[in-house]
Amino acid sequence: MIALAILFSIVFFFIKEFLLIVVIWAAVFFTYAISQVPPEELEHKITTEGITVFGKSYLWDDLGPFWFIQKDGETILKIASKVRSVFGEIALLLGTVPQEKIKDILSKYLPYLEVPDKTFSDKAADWLSSKFSFEKAIRKDA
Repeated sequence: MIALAILFSIVFFFIKEFLLIVVIWAAVFFTYAISQVPPEELEHKITTEGITVFGKSYLWDDLGPFWFIQKDGETILKIASKVRSVFGEIALLLGTVPQEKIKDILSKYLPYLEVPDKTFSDKAADWLSSKFSFEKAIRKDA
């Protein structure tokens, strides 16, 4: 990643795009900083009124279908959201909680999707992660 940042910085230096150089190095710093901070343990609550995540409540009326994905050995619960979410969905790491238990509880309130339709942002994220995998770069350095 640093090699790409240096390469693009040199190219942008010659075409006098100094602001883009700053943006590239800000992204490099941000990626490094995020990779160095361990994730916080959060408590998720499912109630009869909705879901509470990190002190924010999402009512059942504001939520849509839910589904599960597997990523890097973790099970992630994704719930479509109509409000208060940048990408239109809430993602919750399940940890050691059984997927079937969550599915049985949420099925009472929300529709379950076996395989959700991929949105443009999902397709873009998949493409970017396949081209620029930070995990692979970190494992090579270690």
